[in-house]
Amino acid sequence: MANQPKNYKKFVATAATATLVASAIVPVASAASFSDIEGNTHADAIKALSDAGIIKGYEDGTFKPNAEINRGQTVKLLGRWLETKGYKVPENWNTVQRFNDLPVNAADQELVKYAALVKDAGVFNGSNGNLNYNQPMQRQQMALVLVRAIKTVEGLDLVQEYKAAGYTSKIKDLDKAYSTENVEAITALEYAKITVLEDNIFNPTNAITRGQFASFLNRTINYEAPVKELKVSSITAVNAKQFNLTFNQKIDKSTVIESNDTLVDGIITGKLAGGGNLDLNNATASLSEDGKTLTLTAKAGEVF
Repeated sequence: MANQPKNYKKFVATAATATLVASAIVPVASAASFSDIEGNTHADAIKALSDAGIIKGYEDGTFKPNAEINRGQTVKLLGRWLETKGYKVPENWNTVQRFNDLPVNAADQELVKYAALVKDAGVFNGSNGNLNYNQPMQRQQMALVLVRAIKTVEGLDLVQEYKAAGYTSKIKDLDKAYSTENVEAITALEYAKITVLEDNIFNPTNAITRGQFASFLNRTINYEAPVKELKVSSITAVNAKQFNLTFNQKIDKSTVIESNDTLVDGIITGKLAGGGNLDLNNATASLSEDGKTLTLTAKAGEVF
């Protein structure tokens, strides 16, 4: 499935360097109305998610922002978000059971549908094969699924990012989290400023409220990764007709290669060692599986 992230990478490469320019898609929000959110700290996030069709609230017109959100409700919100990003509910959602405690013929068919979506997307794995959909969602569990969701939707591993940056958490109660994976997820949200704490207390085992989760999810959806300069790490000649450009990070194939496997016009320019411009108009291009190496091949009868 091709789900395009918010940051689109475009570049012009010379023999030594390249520059990355990113743009963001900014969603337009309209006012959403629940009878019990006026003046609530999380009202703006609740309204934004309601306008996006991710939050629905209750039939009586309330949202109950201070009530605990359970794991089943969390699954539904995550599933609706994935749908807005182009993910599809698996065709076998109502024939293949994903969790031991949620049969495909369960009364809540919406939950069955979205449980299949988030499970298959690697966002929500459950516990010992169970969804435990009626149990409150703990804050450490929330951190874990949001970090997974960012990795799924944006292709960005926040845990890897904070470790590479040498980031050290300021949160004082990480020792209360149940696992290293949870500690890393909590730290990753702190690094990305999706977690905003005044006292550096996260309360990993506490249940999260519906309003709090709305704010966390809204910040996750609108998270913009810091733009990194894209550089050519190496240029390697395979032979007279082919050479490889290796970059310091993954690039977006659609911004570099046309549907006919030629380069996007003007996307790469350079100088020949003997003088003159490098003509790549007739070259074909392919991108490695990891998205970091671009292979250029001269047209039949031509050499570089």
